[in-house]
Amino acid sequence: MSEQVVSDRVDRGDHAGRVWLGGDTKSRSIFRVDRMERPEWVLLGVFGAATFAVLLTGHSIVSLVVASGIAAVGWGLTVRVSVPGTSLDSSVALWVRTRVSWVVRGWARIRSGPGGVAPAGVGSLLLTDVETPVGVVGVAEHGGVADGGAAGAYVTAVVEAQGQVWASGEAWDRLLVHLSSESSPVSHVVQTARIMAWDSTDHVSWVAPMASSSPSAELVDSYAQIVDDLGRIASAQRTWVTLRIPAEALVVPGRKVDTVAAAGRVVANVVERADGLGIAMRPLSVVGRGALARHMMDPSFSPDDYVGVGDAWEGVWPSWRATDDGWCVDVDSPLGVWRESMWEVPASRIVPGWLSRDWLYRALRDVEDVPVRTFVVAAEVQSRAQAVKAAREDLTSDLAALRKTEGVVSTGEEDAQAGSSAIRVRDLSPESGAGGVRWSMAVGLHATPETWDDAARHMTSALEDCSISAPARLRFRQDQVLPWMLGVGLAWKKGR
Repeated sequence: MSEQVVSDRVDRGDHAGRVWLGGDTKSRSIFRVDRMERPEWVLLGVFGAATFAVLLTGHSIVSLVVASGIAAVGWGLTVRVSVPGTSLDSSVALWVRTRVSWVVRGWARIRSGPGGVAPAGVGSLLLTDVETPVGVVGVAEHGGVADGGAAGAYVTAVVEAQGQVWASGEAWDRLLVHLSSESSPVSHVVQTARIMAWDSTDHVSWVAPMASSSPSAELVDSYAQIVDDLGRIASAQRTWVTLRIPAEALVVPGRKVDTVAAAGRVVANVVERADGLGIAMRPLSVVGRGALARHMMDPSFSPDDYVGVGDAWEGVWPSWRATDDGWCVDVDSPLGVWRESMWEVPASRIVPGWLSRDWLYRALRDVEDVPVRTFVVAAEVQSRAQAVKAAREDLTSDLAALRKTEGVVSTGEEDAQAGSSAIRVRDLSPESGAGGVRWSMAVGLHATPETWDDAARHMTSALEDCSISAPARLRFRQDQVLPWMLGVGLAWKKGR
């Protein structure tokens, strides 16, 4: 994840309407290495403790050599290694762990779904519809709540964002500022955008009967030509927002609270506030969320097609299986087979600089051989106090590292990261009214197995045009990351 500032009052001067992204390449710690997940830190700690123990118990050259060897092995296993042209783009330990996990999951037969079974990463769910002033809200209880406990429990709800013409990115900033305030119990906001070819079915159905009966054949032909042209060049984009709320944030001391009803009221308040900002939102019911999850896995089904979807999400899950090479997942569809893959885009893969709000336009519009594209941005909202504390700590760490590179030729990564931290500190000034978010992004693509290689190449090229270099392809983890795009509020870990 990376840190970012959200505000409706920050004056960016020459950079108005733009946002600083990228440059977040190093971890914030005394070990200034590429970001590592918790298992890598644990492994490094174990080897560090072993090294320290050898040095304490031995007082010879041999013990020094042994301690150095232990430290070198620990460092070699945890530091990230990137070898162009290979699948190695992580720490060696992570590389080994994912392959062992792949073998174990294959042996346990959880690398595939027979149909009717949710991917393992979805976890336990309790689904309930709640009547609210803005419509029926489908609330899902996850984790401990669904399993009869409370630890780590949270609830989610999904709304479809139906943006109005006069709404802008500033309106979204204002909404995030509200959600990051102490008065909001929302912890994560996950935007999921699905881009597909424009559907001309309704237009064709309307114009076809007129072809023989209309007195103006030229008018009908010209309309049909417009429909055909749009079908070739236009794309349709829809966006859904998942709100994740910790169960403990809905608890009122000394009172018994209906968690589901409370979550419904929170969602209704968010929808009403968004409407006042110019962002129209439509809450999804339990069945609506099921139809959305089915559509995300199998785009052959419309998210508006509720036929076959039950209140307990019966009929939602198609049969699927991970490919043998670990790059993709194949999903069985009534129209054939979809091959899909999720790619992670950490901040370190975004070229640092001021980017316009439409910086992803090239990847959002038509991409050859990639008929269906999905963009998922998970934002963990932070209060201003939390964001300021993190920003100051990061800037102090980055400036200290930058001073160590004085007089040394560098690639500019340290400068870019220090610049990013300085911008965050400035944007979080007391008069800004800003809050903070820690964000992660992933890109999903669907294509046919026959065109997959070309689709992946064209998608990579489109992302490069959007200042994104070499997204993490997550080999041997595709069956685990399927839930990222299903609207169940899952966010991936900080790091690689």
